[in-house]
Amino acid sequence: MDTIRKITNSMHHYQKQNGIQNQSITNITDLLDSIRAKNPRSEAKAKAVVVVTRNATTEVISSVIHMILDIDGEYSIDPSYDVVSVQEHETEYFTDFTEYINFVETLQEKLNPREYLEQFTDFSRMADYINKGSSPLCNDEYYRKQALYVESVVKV
Repeated sequence: MDTIRKITNSMHHYQKQNGIQNQSITNITDLLDSIRAKNPRSEAKAKAVVVVTRNATTEVISSVIHMILDIDGEYSIDPSYDVVSVQEHETEYFTDFTEYINFVETLQEKLNPREYLEQFTDFSRMADYINKGSSPLCNDEYYRKQALYVESVVKV
């Protein structure tokens, strides 16, 4: 687990330094490939999620479809700096779309969770491909540059 955290922290540093955003599919592919290179039997998997954020200052609530790493159903790691770095926001991750709908129904603010269903389904399908060793929409140039950086920083 320490190695995974080191890899994730170095990925976050690279993304912060290079202004990387909206690359959750590439980030999860990169992280999983790093883990599998060291431990081919790892049970780590890509998982589609809905991330809900509430801005503490404005109280505005927003949702985004995203991808995280799930380890044995016990730990979740988000390899995307642009999501984890939102410091003035309360953030909640939903791995089950029905739970997300139930959460939204408790809010006074009107959100339409159904508008995210198709994208969540697409991300779930992409997670399945990634978990089988394929990377359907990976940004190859960014992937290579980040992987080289991580290799140079994390000696495992």
